[in-house]
Amino acid sequence: MKYKFIWLGQTVLKFEVPLDIFMAINQTYESNFQTLHKANKQLIGKIENEHSLFYQGKESSKMSNHNKLPINVLEWFTSVYKFYLDFMLKKHIFFKILTLKVNFFKIVIFEFWMSGIV
Repeated sequence: MKYKFIWLGQTVLKFEVPLDIFMAINQTYESNFQTLHKANKQLIGKIENEHSLFYQGKESSKMSNHNKLPINVLEWFTSVYKFYLDFMLKKHIFFKILTLKVNFFKIVIFEFWMSGIV
């Protein structure tokens, strides 16, 4: 797994996304764009183009459970989260990825937000 360590007062790991995962996310985003759940209502700020590709949290008026991603993409995100926990020397008996969102800045640049329970 290729990553870069960044210190911003807290530890950030920037991961290189494998091409097959990137292509799957890109295809999912493009082919489902019209029906993707808007995620900007869940955020503080004025991000307008934030969309959710995966949500398995508590349902509310702002978001309901859904999954647009193939299993290999979810497995990759799970492996990244496990790697991060191991890197931070955090014990992880159980964790669950709750949400994966994409913020479309430019044609090929995505920013992903992962949140989970540890």
